Amino acid sequence: MSIPELKERLEKLTAEINGMDISLRAFMAAEKPNQGISHAGDIHKLRQEKLHKRLEMEYCQAKIRFLQNEEAGTLQ
Repeated sequence: MSIPELKERLEKLTAEINGMDISLRAFMAAEKPNQGISHAGDIHKLRQEKLHKRLEMEYCQAKIRFLQNEEAGTLQ
């Protein structure tokens, strides 16, 4: 992937993570333990997906740094 493609992917991942944050807050607000309403499975799944997206973001950022260094000729 090129640097512009990686930066575009970072933007998409950021938007997806922001959407997941909104969903997580909604699930947590909808829980009512006293009434037996729990969304633990959904919350866990979203948190796992969010972690995967963050890991992909870190990979993209590292790849961008690598490509920038390669272009600058700092790698030998």
